[in-house]
Amino acid sequence: MGVTTDADQDGYASDIDCDDGDASIHPGADETCDGVDDNCDGQVDDNPIDPSTCYVDQDGDGYGTNDEPTVQGCEAPEGYAGEGGDCNDANNTINPGATDIPGDTLDEDCNGHDTVTFTVDADHDGYGTEDGTVALADDGTCDPSQGESDHAWDCNDDDADIHPGATEIPGNGTDESCDGHDTPPCYTNADGDGDPSSVVLVDPSDGDNSSPTGDQDCDDTLTRVHPGAEKVCDGLDDNCNDSLDDQDGLVCLEEAGDVWTDLTADFVDATQHATYTASNGTNGHIWLGKGTSYRTLDISTGHGDDLTVAGRYGKDLTTLSGLDPTDLQAGGQDRLIHHSGNGAFTLTGLTTGGGGMWVNNGAADVTLTGSHVDGNHAVDGNGDGGGILMENGTVALVGSTARKAPWRCSTT
Repeated sequence: MGVTTDADQDGYASDIDCDDGDASIHPGADETCDGVDDNCDGQVDDNPIDPSTCYVDQDGDGYGTNDEPTVQGCEAPEGYAGEGGDCNDANNTINPGATDIPGDTLDEDCNGHDTVTFTVDADHDGYGTEDGTVALADDGTCDPSQGESDHAWDCNDDDADIHPGATEIPGNGTDESCDGHDTPPCYTNADGDGDPSSVVLVDPSDGDNSSPTGDQDCDDTLTRVHPGAEKVCDGLDDNCNDSLDDQDGLVCLEEAGDVWTDLTADFVDATQHATYTASNGTNGHIWLGKGTSYRTLDISTGHGDDLTVAGRYGKDLTTLSGLDPTDLQAGGQDRLIHHSGNGAFTLTGLTTGGGGMWVNNGAADVTLTGSHVDGNHAVDGNGDGGGILMENGTVALVGSTARKAPWRCSTT
């Protein structure tokens, strides 16, 4: 009878214990996937308690598909792999262990999406810079809230108001839209006079109908109307200064049908005592501009001819005087205005000096509106006189004054 021992004290004698130096190995032990005959039945890793799931691996890349039947064991048999998750078991370059190629629309690493490249967007305006940091987004999307952008054209990644597509502020020296330059302020110039009307953002090189100047054209349909234009008799704001025919000394006759005549040469002459005659057929407004006009008026308009002599900008800025300017303080004994017709006559927005008003030989209606008769004296052939001498007709003063001269109305 031989001698047996139980060196590892696992309860099994050495004659039946296939490894008496390891207490975990003996008949009846649990078989595990360790490459050892744990239960001493003469087979290695048979029916283990810790088998692995093996997956069908058709492309031999070491990864099987989860959709095929699986087997259990310590080692994958031929045609199987110990790892699943292969999203394309017909292509051995696609599996969970592969490196994804960004932007090729393929999911090489089987994480559910193609990896994308993004540019770091420091100011979170949706645009990164061309020379900015490039990174990979494994989730397949660029998330602006995380400072990720698929646009790399931001010319200033420290300012969220500056990026391609931003609204340009003309002429501020900043390229908000990242197109390489600050947009200049240009304007439409429909009449081609070089001065603009409405403000638009256009390229001045686009054609003749744009203007880079900042002065506003108040009428972009008329070439003669623009800032800096010469004032003429037309009832328009020719130079766009918000005033009509306001040039010093400009005198204009406006008649029915928008007919205009320049009378400046007939009125503005500081060296002579000339007379302007308004006869039958003269019907409208004589507009006097700023300053003093040295002329007397001889009015013989007929019935139905209504004549108005008006200071365009009121009695404080416009004067009608019959005196030589070197003798303005001497006091006048002359007829500044002689009305001998039947037409209605209105004096408005004027200061008169150097002669009075004499109305005779007619039945005229005379009206003074917003005017000032200052130091005038009109004398008739009998020596009768006054600031306003009415021998026929009626006179009405509306918001007007007369001073420094006697007043006399005669109905002889």
